[in-house]
Amino acid sequence: MKKGYLIIGITSLVALISVPLTMNITYLSLPNVYQETFYGGMKNKIDRLYQIKEKKIVIIGGSSVPFSIDSSLIEKYLPDYKVVDFGLYASLGSNIMLDLAYGSINKDDIVIITPEISSQTLSLYYNPIETHKALEQNKDMFFKLDSHMKQSMIASIPSFNGEKISYISKGIIPTPKDIYAASSFNEYGDIKVNREGNIMLDGVDNNNPINIDKSIIEPAFINKMNEFATAVKGKGATTYYRFSPMNDASINYKDDLTSFYDYLHSKLNFDILGNPYNAVMEKEWFYDTNYHLNSSGVIMWSKGLINDIKMTLDITTPTDIPDVDKPPLINPDTGKDGDNTYLDYFEYLEKDDEVIITKLIKEGEKITIPYRYNNKVITAFNADVFQNKNVKEIVIQDNIRLLYDNSFSGSNLTHLIIKNDKPNSIGVGDHLLDGSSAYIYVSKDNLSAYQTSYNWAKYSSLIKEIS
Repeated sequence: MKKGYLIIGITSLVALISVPLTMNITYLSLPNVYQETFYGGMKNKIDRLYQIKEKKIVIIGGSSVPFSIDSSLIEKYLPDYKVVDFGLYASLGSNIMLDLAYGSINKDDIVIITPEISSQTLSLYYNPIETHKALEQNKDMFFKLDSHMKQSMIASIPSFNGEKISYISKGIIPTPKDIYAASSFNEYGDIKVNREGNIMLDGVDNNNPINIDKSIIEPAFINKMNEFATAVKGKGATTYYRFSPMNDASINYKDDLTSFYDYLHSKLNFDILGNPYNAVMEKEWFYDTNYHLNSSGVIMWSKGLINDIKMTLDITTPTDIPDVDKPPLINPDTGKDGDNTYLDYFEYLEKDDEVIITKLIKEGEKITIPYRYNNKVITAFNADVFQNKNVKEIVIQDNIRLLYDNSFSGSNLTHLIIKNDKPNSIGVGDHLLDGSSAYIYVSKDNLSAYQTSYNWAKYSSLIKEIS
């Protein structure tokens, strides 16, 4: 492993030398701009990871890690260990997190790999621009990455420089307005912001169902995890795989969880920690995605993790953490009202506490999605409402909680105007604008918040300021 890192380091230095000098100088000299965003949380995670010299438990994954554990609680019931929450963004990929963590692992450490169940996190997927943002304050960590990731990062320097310069030239420091900010992390790397309950429409993100199917596991990633575990074992430490929390209401092929587990068990050269069925939790325990827990869910998840580790280590002390009640789903009605000018343009389906738009019955070039119908808040519109329609401009008010994928396919939409100061309050998938030529427009005050939002960053190049 060390020899391999030496070869990779030499290769990367050669690659760096081949990059135009001015590009490198610009890259190294530009001031940081992402320190207040969610990416900015990586700095303290890396610092903690490498500064702890005592025995530690390192929990590696995506954003489900900081949204699911209470590290201080784990340390209380496993006092011989320090805990490092080493999860940030699934969009970084799992591969990079393993490489970044490896150099910090010491004798008697415990490493828990717990990626979300998706084709992105269970593969060698890697996003160099996202990595530049996450390592902006720790550029030296570049040398801990494998040769492919280094080469991708080098190739993406011009794009990254251009994105930073666009902020710097406007005097803007991207500043999130919701939970997805560096300030939301505590000293352990956990999300410290209280999350009272599930804010998703009907308690589930239907744009991103969980597909429990072994076909989504990339064999190369299995090899990566095995190589990592073998190298960690060589240091005198131990690696485990553990399932991340999964929203029961979002799961497809739930009966395949056993075969999924059996497949992993047969391929991994290290143990799986805990019962996979304990990872499937009711929707009331979740917050804003099918993997992110609310504050009550964190207590229950951390208790389960503590017990799994104790069982593995043959620790018999009691875990006297009281169970907590499931919080109710958040009621979508805040008592506010908004623009109802276009109320008669649609047909509606009334539910207990909310209304869904089911059909567009009157067309116009510009339409504002109404706020209320029969005194109930309108929370969403079906995916086919605007498909293949002539509408060019749609205004979304802050009552809408979910935008379905492919909602504007085949339409003439050019302007999707969002008037909501909290990007995190609107669920959105990866294919919202597919089949359309639309751009997303927000106010100047919300521009950087949307461009760096957990939900909306994937559309950052398509998000513009309302003129």
